[in-house]
Amino acid sequence: MNYKKENWNKKTQEEQMLILDVEWSRRIPGHKRNNLAMNRIITYTTYAIEDEKNKWLITELSMLLDDVKRFKDNSMDTTLEKRITDEISSLRAKVEQPHEPTWIDILESEFDVDVPEEQITICQYDENDKCIGEFTGLFKETFDSIQGFEKYYYRVAYQCKDTVKDKISDRHFGVKVSSIGGLKFDIRDHLNRYLNYMVGQYAKRKDEDDLWEYNYWYVINQYNRLHKLTLGFEQLDKSEFEREIGRIIKKYSFVEIDDLKTYQGKPGIYLMVLDDYNVCYIGQAQKSIKTRVMAHWSRNNYFTGTGIDLFKAQDTTRLFAITENDIRKLDAIEHEIITGTNHAFLLNVLEGSFEYLINNGKPLVSEDTLEFEDLDVDSAVQKIKYLFIHHAD
Repeated sequence: MNYKKENWNKKTQEEQMLILDVEWSRRIPGHKRNNLAMNRIITYTTYAIEDEKNKWLITELSMLLDDVKRFKDNSMDTTLEKRITDEISSLRAKVEQPHEPTWIDILESEFDVDVPEEQITICQYDENDKCIGEFTGLFKETFDSIQGFEKYYYRVAYQCKDTVKDKISDRHFGVKVSSIGGLKFDIRDHLNRYLNYMVGQYAKRKDEDDLWEYNYWYVINQYNRLHKLTLGFEQLDKSEFEREIGRIIKKYSFVEIDDLKTYQGKPGIYLMVLDDYNVCYIGQAQKSIKTRVMAHWSRNNYFTGTGIDLFKAQDTTRLFAITENDIRKLDAIEHEIITGTNHAFLLNVLEGSFEYLINNGKPLVSEDTLEFEDLDVDSAVQKIKYLFIHHAD
């Protein structure tokens, strides 16, 4: 059935994600009918992104839309096909349970913060990456004043002018890795990618009403929360961290990975160690450890969370794995290792796979999991906002 936008918006989130799943199941790679299914998924995912009730899923839906568009042009890419299947399954799981709040949700509801409009200074760049303008003002008034604003690239003026906007590639753990802006996490790069993501979304929605989220306040708050997050990681006890990693490796017989290619097609549990931040991440791969690890390194539009996908390939300094061909055991093994690890050093938000925790009546997160410490977020933003406005000498 073909849905018009007004009919689509009447569907519940559960119904919308189910329709995406059904349409995805109808694909026939290599057949002329495949494009019909792809076009419907692209249309419906676009509707879902524009539907106000899905704002907390906008990052996941935007990634799905990008992947489906690529798959339409290359329908024999089995790695991409698997990722789309996982993305849709994840979306269905999220809407069937109360969702983990994003920072915008927290600010709007739990703490009832009335977010003020803020000004910052941004620089505009042409196709040759030459600065052609500098603007200080509110988000919407700035971009409404720039004709064809979506054609340009922008950088936050505060300490962010020297970031790279292109994709950088290299080899890491024996495989080719690439990421927009660089291969290590950098707050300045993150802010610029977030700014340009906001600009792209605003270009699609600028004629709509109630576009409250297009506000530089959120750019400043990204800096605030990520600076505090990474500083907190760096201040963890490195010696204690090393002992904990050594204990986990020994207890569960993890094997160190030198070349990820040797783990292509091998299921199991993997341990990603980020030595510069004194944290690690434990995950499972039901088909391929190599594919799953590299998926973490490819998230260029991950702006709402604080987990492993926030970081980039070269932030992972050591890799370990346990191969396990009986994938039925993976959920229990993963849960055991996560719950048995000092949570101060863990990037994991959940204590295992979502379905496993729900089906077995286990808590989603540990009481030791990091909580939001600064409830008065706007006060923190007000203290640092002056940094983001260029002041003439």
